Amino acid sequence: MISKITEALRTAVQECLGPDPSKAAIFLSGGLDSAVIQAIARLPSKLYCITWPEQDNISLARIAALGGKVTLVTFTREQMLEALPAVSKACDPAGSGSWSQVCQWFAAQQAARDGADRVLTGETSDEIFGGYSRYRILWHIDQIFADPLLESYLGIIKHVLGTREQIATRMLSRTLSEQTASSALADYALSQDSPGGPSSTLVDMARRVDYYLNLPPLMVNETRMIQSHGLKACYPFAHQAVLDAAAQIPGNAYITQRWNKAPLREAGQILGVPDEILDERTKKGLFIPQAWRPENSPMWSTSWFTELMRSAAGQ
Repeated sequence: MISKITEALRTAVQECLGPDPSKAAIFLSGGLDSAVIQAIARLPSKLYCITWPEQDNISLARIAALGGKVTLVTFTREQMLEALPAVSKACDPAGSGSWSQVCQWFAAQQAARDGADRVLTGETSDEIFGGYSRYRILWHIDQIFADPLLESYLGIIKHVLGTREQIATRMLSRTLSEQTASSALADYALSQDSPGGPSSTLVDMARRVDYYLNLPPLMVNETRMIQSHGLKACYPFAHQAVLDAAAQIPGNAYITQRWNKAPLREAGQILGVPDEILDERTKKGLFIPQAWRPENSPMWSTSWFTELMRSAAGQ
């Protein structure tokens, strides 16, 4: 299984690099996904990392670069506000983007200035290989349901936690309405007509809804940020060879007691991803600098920025 994933990733990255790899760029975050891409591509430059003083991504990105030159991409609040109308209007639909699109806009802008004609990113890896922390929460709940010593206590477990479907719906309704979450579960995870048949684990339920429902609009907007600067957007993890190899991973093998994305970490070790990246536990997703937020706006809150994007698009 791991050898198939490894070879599929090699195939995908090589195809994405195109006939002239010197024109290719990578958004290198310092996380596992982009590190796997660089471990195969071994680009000497055109590696772009978004970072700020209060969020150090550059240290890990330089390790992941394997000797390649990493270009630090950063911007001020004033530069963000100046670019926001163009970013917002480039989204589909206009104003629908998130903070990630702002970061992608500036990284793509720099890549274009440096002569790149394409950008490789690690998008879709979290959905395919089980990378999100919410999947880990569901994995632990799956362990409760699967514990043979608790088999006679399933009634109590369901009384406290709810059924699997109820648990998955509550997790998904963090970002979707409860009705949409329930409908998405039926379409993508629970019915005999679901892709791959009905899911057997909570992790697989959530992964499928994210992949088929939530991921496409995110990829559309990332693609539009990259294309706005005349570049081609390339997603090695969305390559059919990778999807076929990942489809052979058992539903309970994406996450272990120690790791998320366990199969990808094994493949990364074979490909030469540095141990510091394989073992990292502290990398976080991009977040808006706290000093840029309205007073009393909590970390990870997105509501005010959503309104800012819509306003910039003239909505």
